[in-house]
Amino acid sequence: MGIIENCGKFSRLATPGLGCYVWPIQDLVARLSFRVQQLDVRVETKTKDDVFLTAVVSIQYQILQEKVYDAYYSLTNPAQQITAHVYNVVRTN
Repeated sequence: MGIIENCGKFSRLATPGLGCYVWPIQDLVARLSFRVQQLDVRVETKTKDDVFLTAVVSIQYQILQEKVYDAYYSLTNPAQQITAHVYNVVRTN
């Protein structure tokens, strides 16, 4: 799925396949994939009996078709944001 901007402002979504846009005015700024992606996060935590444990947490995520606009314009670095969320959840429990 592609994001097309018209003079720097969001115009429309380009579906996969053949499509056209007016180059000087419109620009294809990003291509997003609907494939399932995996992110491995290495987390070090301490158990209740004071033992340090290193665990690898594997997160699988996918962009939803109805949330393509939000995925591009709201998230600056999805992998870093998911990693930070995993650290917060693991360290608080």
